[in-house]
Amino acid sequence: MYRGTTVAQTTTTNGADPLAANRLSGTGVKSVIEGKGYFMWRVEKILTRPGIRSPQEAAEKAAAAGVEHIIVKIADGEDNYPLPQTDSDGVKEQATVDLIAALRAAGITVWGWAFAYGQDADPQKQARKLAERAKYFELTGLVVNAEDIGERRWSVAGGSTRARDYMGALRHELSGAQGATHGAIIGFSSYRYMRYHPTFPFSAFMEDSDIAMPQIYWVAKGEGDSLVSLRRSYEEYKQLFPKKMFVPTGAAFGEMYGSENDRYYWSASPLQIHRFMDQARALGLPAVTFWSWEHAFFDLGNQRYNGSELWDAIAAYHYDDGQGGVEVEPQGAEIEIHVGDERYRDGLYPQFPYAAFIPMQHGARQLKYARTVSATPSSVWAIWLPDIVESGHYDIAVWVPGQHATSRSAQYHIHGVVGEKEPIIVEVNQMRFSDQWVSLGIYELDANNPTSGQVNLTNHTGEEGRRVAFAAVRWRKVQSPAPDAVRLADGFDPPVGSDAERREAELWPGEWHDANTFGNYYRLRDSFNYHTGA
Repeated sequence: MYRGTTVAQTTTTNGADPLAANRLSGTGVKSVIEGKGYFMWRVEKILTRPGIRSPQEAAEKAAAAGVEHIIVKIADGEDNYPLPQTDSDGVKEQATVDLIAALRAAGITVWGWAFAYGQDADPQKQARKLAERAKYFELTGLVVNAEDIGERRWSVAGGSTRARDYMGALRHELSGAQGATHGAIIGFSSYRYMRYHPTFPFSAFMEDSDIAMPQIYWVAKGEGDSLVSLRRSYEEYKQLFPKKMFVPTGAAFGEMYGSENDRYYWSASPLQIHRFMDQARALGLPAVTFWSWEHAFFDLGNQRYNGSELWDAIAAYHYDDGQGGVEVEPQGAEIEIHVGDERYRDGLYPQFPYAAFIPMQHGARQLKYARTVSATPSSVWAIWLPDIVESGHYDIAVWVPGQHATSRSAQYHIHGVVGEKEPIIVEVNQMRFSDQWVSLGIYELDANNPTSGQVNLTNHTGEEGRRVAFAAVRWRKVQSPAPDAVRLADGFDPPVGSDAERREAELWPGEWHDANTFGNYYRLRDSFNYHTGA
């Protein structure tokens, strides 16, 4: 087994970042997961979606959406997946084989994943099954998904030992493979917040994993917050596994949640998906993936987005090209505020005698930087005041210079976003960018709110010995990239008559009779009522 490779990274004058630059332990270079992609659960579901009648059409759909990787379920515990007992004629298995081939032919990276069970399940048999399937499909990347399910939990006595046995057996089986699977990269998928699962053996799984791939599903009674969920998960994993690559799994699905007496339906929205990717890109993460293809594309079980809305939101986002973000038409209004301009303010806190800004130049523009602090509150601050005069959606971007920008956690506070009670915080890994604009996302701003669109930045980043750069901020008015408006009917289609009759302008096609007309006063049981519809 070629243990832990160094993944190719983009070099900047700001230096190298062992986490966000995606470094793995050891030496050598491998092609690894990049861009945006999906987990895939039930292949047969995808092949019955509108406009998809074959594996080739599915691959074409993914390629057209800019999908760069797909992670296909190939094993479940000790069993193959699709499960043999539900695929007696082998149709589902053949569909999986054909789709993997079609995806590869379309230039899409294909990995495999499996669910791993804990107590009362044999960890080594499960690992051997996943390795066997990986060899069969000639996969170079695998994802182990482990959570506490029913009676077969990992958060019990001996869970860490079983987790190490699983990962050790998986590495051993893969190390004996020849060809494409030799030296496979392994990702680990589990809960977004480790602090909520203190007995779960995260470390035991991560010891032999190359990539942390937590499930950052921002489920909450209400909307949830994709941006905050990602940032907090990233900080937790970065603190415990600083040398592991981090590839978050976002939500592109909807489900029913809650207890029997307090049920609620939750779904990710296009706007939340865009914010999730905005934050991931600002952090310099190499890839984002989503659960899942079958839920994002015409999932009739989704009570809010049962068409292609979630799929389209991901397709519209350019994750790993130059500027990145959502390609939207500018609406004319653009504001750009540089250090030293009239609407720029900064200052020092007098209780810190050594607080200071250090000036620097970029062409004719002046910039500043300051030493980061962790143990103390911020000692320097800056504010950019755009004075929005026209309400609408704005793409807010910050300039990151190529020098003296080594903070991995510069926290930009965006004030006055419509619908948000508190400032939105976007964390930028300045170290990953060099002399370029970095989008903080698209936000709705209100011209009647004098603080709407205001951006704040300090030197309190939770780091010591680094530098945070203060440079220009830009606001560009754009069209809304991900409308979350309630979908309305576009006409009335009476469920009666022939197809020709249904297309007629009359309300009652054919020889139909309205037995209870609008406004009719009628009796129902012991009460009288007016009929208010037809």
